[in-house]
Amino acid sequence: MQTRQQLVIRDLDILEILARHGLVNVYMSLQTAIDGIRNKVELGTSSTAERLRAMRMLSSKGVPVGLLLSPIMPEVTDDPALLDETLRRAADAGASWVTAEVLDLHGSARAKVRRFLEGYAPTLIERYGSLYAAGARVGDPDPEVARKLLEDLVPRLAAEHGLDDTSRMLTSGRAPELCLLRR
Repeated sequence: MQTRQQLVIRDLDILEILARHGLVNVYMSLQTAIDGIRNKVELGTSSTAERLRAMRMLSSKGVPVGLLLSPIMPEVTDDPALLDETLRRAADAGASWVTAEVLDLHGSARAKVRRFLEGYAPTLIERYGSLYAAGARVGDPDPEVARKLLEDLVPRLAAEHGLDDTSRMLTSGRAPELCLLRR
């Protein structure tokens, strides 16, 4: 189960039963632990504090909880200190693993991100044009940027915070190491 909402705790009793039988994992999606940024990107979703409280409640009842760090926005939410704080707070709330994705600009995302950047940091619009022109297909991030985040920085931070337990991850039959950090 994946969610950005604290409402998942409404079903805590059911999730607890499913967890006892190994039938559920909850991925709490959180782009950043800093509400000032999160509020501008994820409109209408639960606050960071609400999501972390939900993670803590789920974990305390034995429901496996992981962090879906998504999407990481180059030059907005990819600062190592910010990522470190986000992973630390998730670990403190009971998360056992992290899955991460770098922002892609497929479909309607391109226009939405442009509107966000116009209000947040207009100087990044040109930079994003360059970053996303270097991807394998239109809308993919520069592979070197993605590699540094998903293969170097996030795994190191995940290990530092104990967010590297892949034993309960749902992997669709793939090896867990291929699902821990995805693109």
